[in-house]
Amino acid sequence: MPEMKIQPLYEIPEAVIPIAEYNFNEWGHKRPDDSVEKTIARIQERLNNRKPPLTLVAYENENYIGSATLNIREMIIYPEKEYWLGSLFVVSGYRRRGFGSLLVSEIENLAKSFSIHELNLYTPNQESLYKKLGWTTDEYVEYEKETVAVMSKKLKS
Repeated sequence: MPEMKIQPLYEIPEAVIPIAEYNFNEWGHKRPDDSVEKTIARIQERLNNRKPPLTLVAYENENYIGSATLNIREMIIYPEKEYWLGSLFVVSGYRRRGFGSLLVSEIENLAKSFSIHELNLYTPNQESLYKKLGWTTDEYVEYEKETVAVMSKKLKS
């Protein structure tokens, strides 16, 4: 049986294009001026191991099955909230099998390695998943033309 692995994007730069395509296909419609090329450029900025933003990639054999990012100031309406879990994505055929939860856990561990004590996220439709993983809903806001739950989690050392 194949085994899923999670690695930082900087260790597998060949994943940039497929991850960018997944991200664009999932969220590109929210940015009218966006393109796959612009998404690739944004994701290439995460090809480092020194500081956020950093992306983790889940894969099985040669198949990229998901990713998540430790991001900085993801929502401009919250300049005081510095660190964010963002761009969590799992390919449809791999959903509901725990891969998203594993990616969230690995982002939390990555954040702790940078001495980050709190993470934030926003989601239009996955609030229950994050609550199961220990996240707290702080409020609901209109953002990018939809209602989203803004959530946070204090990280234990």
